[in-house]
Amino acid sequence: MDTKKQNPVAVLLGLVADSKGEFTEAVIFAIIGVVAGVIPYFAGAKIIVALMNGIRNMDYFGKLCILALAAYICKVIFANASTTISHSATFKTLIHSFKNDFKAL
Repeated sequence: MDTKKQNPVAVLLGLVADSKGEFTEAVIFAIIGVVAGVIPYFAGAKIIVALMNGIRNMDYFGKLCILALAAYICKVIFANASTTISHSATFKTLIHSFKNDFKAL
């Protein structure tokens, strides 16, 4: 009995071949969401440093707060888009896999 062992990575790549673009898009959106999620922390740190240095310019603080809010909104949008895209691609891949498995029966 001569059975060939298949490479698990090759098997997975074969399963996701139809949705590879969607998975790539989901990963890119997730990375953008993570980067956007870090920006409010830097803005907060700049606000703290400015307060400790005695800066009382409300325009400066307002701009940093708006930057933090905009970055947080981008984080939420891109993280949710990434999750939605990856889940839809995963379900499409599972349906395709199940159809192929049932054809083999």
